[in-house]
Amino acid sequence: MEKLNVELNNGKGEVQLWLGDEKVGFMEIAVNGERLTVYHTEVDKAHGGKGYGKLLIGKLVDYARENDLKISPLCPYVRGQINKHPELYADVVFKK
Repeated sequence: MEKLNVELNNGKGEVQLWLGDEKVGFMEIAVNGERLTVYHTEVDKAHGGKGYGKLLIGKLVDYARENDLKISPLCPYVRGQINKHPELYADVVFKK
C-alpha cells in the first residue's frame, strides 16, 4: 500500500511516496511565505508508468490547499500536468 507524506525542515523538504519501507518517489519542494515551489519530481524507474507521479501531485496539491499555499511549478513534470489540466489546479497555482 502506498503512503504519501510531506517532510519539511526549515522550509525545505520533500513530498514522499513510500511502498512499505521503500521510498519510490519524491518531489523536492520549498515553502517560503505563501509560496510552495516544486523543483524536481522523481519516481524510481522500476515503478515508472504506475501513476505514482500523479499521486505525488495529488499530495502536493492537497498540502497546498490545506495550508493556503500557492504552487510555483519549476519542475517540468508538475508544470506540464498543471498546463494539461488547468481546471484541476487553478486555485493553487501561483500567479505572477
